[in-house]
Amino acid sequence: MLERLPSGPDPEDHLLPDGWTHARLREVTGSPAARALGLDRTVHGIDLAPSHIIGLGPLCCVRSAADSSWYLGEHLAESRELFIHEHLGPDLTEALRRL
Repeated sequence: MLERLPSGPDPEDHLLPDGWTHARLREVTGSPAARALGLDRTVHGIDLAPSHIIGLGPLCCVRSAADSSWYLGEHLAESRELFIHEHLGPDLTEALRRL
């Protein structure tokens, strides 16, 4: 019988907020595609500087560096643009559940 060992930490975990890992992110969202994105994106819709960006297919959660709130947006991978649509609040778990 083979025992399944846990995989090591994701090399991109440092892009997530403190206390979060990609394993936790994927558990909360229920999606293996959920991942942290780099901050090298252009933001449209509202004026904010992101401190964290989490992508889930074409949707994303963007955390504002100014007030630590999370926002819902669309992520265009080809052009590296984010279009922010809605304020989701300060709690990442709740924000992810609304995606």
